[in-house]
Amino acid sequence: MGRLALEGFEATSEIVDLYTVRLTIDNQTVREMEVVPGKHPFVILGRDWLEPYYLLLNGPQKLFVLSQTPLVIDA
Repeated sequence: MGRLALEGFEATSEIVDLYTVRLTIDNQTVREMEVVPGKHPFVILGRDWLEPYYLLLNGPQKLFVLSQTPLVIDA
C-alpha cells in the first residue's frame, strides 16, 4: 500500500510498510483498513475503525455481534 515514518516510545523513527487489510466477519466484508505489521499475528482496532458499527460483546453467553444497524437486545 505504501510506507510510513513511525516513531516509537524511545523516540527513534523508522520507515515501515503499510498494508491494506480487508476484515471479514461471518463471511461479510465489513471494512478495509491500513495496518502496520508487527511482531504479533494481530492488529488492534481503534475507535476510528469501530465508529460506524454497533458492537455487542457478551462474554458469559459467548456472544459477539457487529452490525451497521442498531441492535435490539432482549431483556
